[in-house]
Order: sequence, then C-alpha cells, then structure tokens
Amino acid sequence: MEFKILIVLHMIGACIWFGGHAVLLFTFVPAAWKERSVEGIREFERHYEKIGLPALALQIITGLRLAMIYLPEWSMWFDWSDRTSTHVSLKVIFLIGTAILGAHARLILIPKLTPERLPAMIAHIIGIMILAFGFLLTGISIRYGLF
Repeated sequence: MEFKILIVLHMIGACIWFGGHAVLLFTFVPAAWKERSVEGIREFERHYEKIGLPALALQIITGLRLAMIYLPEWSMWFDWSDRTSTHVSLKVIFLIGTAILGAHARLILIPKLTPERLPAMIAHIIGIMILAFGFLLTGISIRYGLF
C-alpha cells in the first residue's frame, strides 16, 4: 500500500511541476517576449512558487523513498549496471540540474529580471522544462521500460 500511495503523491507533484512550467513556457513566455515585458513572468512566479515548490518538495521526498524501495542500498543508485540503477541515477542527475537552474533563477535572475535579461530567463525556463520532461520519461520508463 505504501508504494501505491507514494506513486500517487509523486505523480501529483509531477503534474503540478510539469504542468505549471508548461503553462509558463507556452503562455506567459510568448507574451513576455512579444511585449518585451517581464511583469507577466514575475507575476506567474510569485503565484506559482506557492504550489510549485511544495510540489517539487513532494516529488523529492516521495522520489527518494521510491528509490529506496527499488534500490535499498544507496551505493546501487549510481551503479549504472542495470536498468533500475540507471533510471534512478538519471532522476538524481535531473534533480541536481533542476536545483542548479532553479537556484540561479530564484537568486540571481528573478530579483534583477529586466527585458534585457529575458533571454536568460527563457533559457532557464526551457532548461527546467527539458529536465521535467526527462523526469517524466524516466519515471514512466522505470515502470514500463521505455528505455
């Protein structure tokens, strides 16, 4: 039962994280680019972080627990010798990339966001979406063997 609950909670977090960034990338970013204005992105971030960051935290907590169920020994997480350890390794790499991009955006880009810095912010948003898509595909693949 614990496993099924963890999967459901992990998927809820993933839906919020991926979906929120998809809305940002495909609706707010084009408007910001067209208008050369950062206010829409600022407003989105201000509201989204209230649900997006807890969703990411939920994914981290449930993801770590699921990884411990799949591979009880931490040393196995970076073994790369079998399909499961490869998937867990990829998820950890995506998490590190997400943390780096997110911290840089939150601490450096967003506080000083101007129309001139908009391309850098958009690059970060695209990077987060690529990583989120990687999380999604890898998570599905753990269960259904896409790769």
